[in-house]
Amino acid sequence: MLLNSLVNTDYPISFDAHKIHGISKDMIIDCPTIKQIESDIISEIKNKHVVIYHAEFDLRMLSKKVRDAMGSVSCCMRRFARFKGDINYLYGTYRWFSLKEACAHVGHKSQGKLHRALGDAMACRAVWQFIESEVHQMRQKKLS
Repeated sequence: MLLNSLVNTDYPISFDAHKIHGISKDMIIDCPTIKQIESDIISEIKNKHVVIYHAEFDLRMLSKKVRDAMGSVSCCMRRFARFKGDINYLYGTYRWFSLKEACAHVGHKSQGKLHRALGDAMACRAVWQFIESEVHQMRQKKLS
């Protein structure tokens, strides 16, 4: 199943959020709600490892039923931050990068519009696979 749709949320869309992703409340009025697509999502992710670019943010948008159906969740944004290793000295953590910045680093050319389901999913997948490949290569070097 491929779901490439905006979702009508109960959450207000702030002006700052609109500037980032270009989505307004008017654009989502006729889109399905999370309740309407919940069973489809659950059937696809049930007991699976789910990778989300900004998991902390996105998980808040999903229903408890959807979150509980996932086998496990990884945050690609946090993993990329650790992989890149730039320290944010103000917070004492690794600096976070936007999905667009991460894509530029791994050489992924977006095949869909960022901040839309398909474009973001493919971009997240490219970043995750890049990290997996790099980590695998580093392990192989250590073993040889």
